Amino acid sequence: MFTLRPSCRGLLHKPCALPSFFQSHDVLITPAITISPRPWREPYPTEIDGQRTRNYFHWLAMAYYVTLSGHPAVCLPVGLDAQGMPFGLQIVGPRGGDAFVLGVAAALEEAFNGSPTLQRPVPNIEQLRVAPPISSMDGFLGWA
Repeated sequence: MFTLRPSCRGLLHKPCALPSFFQSHDVLITPAITISPRPWREPYPTEIDGQRTRNYFHWLAMAYYVTLSGHPAVCLPVGLDAQGMPFGLQIVGPRGGDAFVLGVAAALEEAFNGSPTLQRPVPNIEQLRVAPPISSMDGFLGWA
């Protein structure tokens, strides 16, 4: 279950609050996105946890607010969610802390490597090889 300390909740609505956050914290770790990967036919989710999304960007807020703030971030795949879909953590650091953020990601990946629930998921290449291509599926728009 994801929880966010009340003192940090404002960060999700005010990217300009991040610099002050990093005065007393080394990193901010959040889910990469707030829901499981979606079917390819669904441009964006219309609802998350019973709440309607306002637009395409609304469901991506965890990722794009960092981009707007100019802070370095990396997404680390860390296992599978309850639906068996890949799950990732976003690691955010202070401005100019790019190497530090990469170091934190490397340390977490090493720490999680021995865990069957947290290690980087490995795709089943054989299953992917025999799956029909999306371009042959009904409704495909023909993107190249």
